[in-house]
Amino acid sequence: MFRISVVIPLYNKAPHIGRAIRSVLSQTEPDFEVIVVDDGSTDDGAALVSALQSSDSRLKLVRQENQGVSAARNRGIAEASSDFIAFLDADDIWFLAKLEAQLRLFSRRPELGLVYSDCYSINAAGTVTGFYLKRRLPSRRDPAAEIFVRDYIPNSTVLVRRSCLDLVGPLDESIILSEDEDLKIRLADRFPVGRIPVPLAGWRQH
Repeated sequence: MFRISVVIPLYNKAPHIGRAIRSVLSQTEPDFEVIVVDDGSTDDGAALVSALQSSDSRLKLVRQENQGVSAARNRGIAEASSDFIAFLDADDIWFLAKLEAQLRLFSRRPELGLVYSDCYSINAAGTVTGFYLKRRLPSRRDPAAEIFVRDYIPNSTVLVRRSCLDLVGPLDESIILSEDEDLKIRLADRFPVGRIPVPLAGWRQH
């Protein structure tokens, strides 16, 4: 069993999915699996994932009819059997020590349910253009309320304990926008949240 399951929902992101997956496979923390859920893509993104599968057994491709990003993430969670779940969007990237740094914080603070990090904004070419939300940090003592006012946690930096995720339930597939914000609010309302004040991911704007 792997320690971490990385869930990547895929829908028509062929130009970027390869870079996203390679940014995971190059992590300094090796104990993970990558579950890519192809949500009925009409481009060749799934074929690119299949090609990468042949060189790394940690990569798994799951296909389903198009049901939306929440259904794709929920399918990935259902396929996972690890102690921790990480989310990565198919057009974002991680930097080398992202998972290692987050597991280190979980080890130091076992009460945490979720750990996120700062994040850069990147353009279509992968060039850093600034900080996610201009590094805006929470000011309220209630993390769930702060996320509700303005979501300060980049989704592609989230690493969550599977046990905590199971307690708050899956993503709400009826929500069309901000479905990840809804899940983060529910998690932050029940469990302490930890932050690594270093950009460990790139949030692609294109």
